Amino acid sequence: NNIFAGARVLAVSNAVGNSQVLRNLFWSNGADHQDSNIDVATTLHADPLLDAEMRFEEGSPAIDAGVTHVAWRDSTVRVVAPAEYRGSAPDLGAWESE
Repeated sequence: NNIFAGARVLAVSNAVGNSQVLRNLFWSNGADHQDSNIDVATTLHADPLLDAEMRFEEGSPAIDAGVTHVAWRDSTVRVVAPAEYRGSAPDLGAWESE
């Protein structure tokens, strides 16, 4: 449920082993990832449409693009509680859209 945008060199590196990188948005990085367990099926490559205060502009692909739970190694981990988001799913990034 993260946004990686504007990293000059590399956004994610060496997220391996028990790490899983999923439901993220990459945009305008020197390189998005290297030697990492990236879940390609849930990864977005698009302009997150952020304003000067890093809030979503209308039509952002990050709105309602996150997940509430992650299944990993025979268990389910809650990422976001229902009271913590608005809309059909959590937004990607640090802020929930208004």
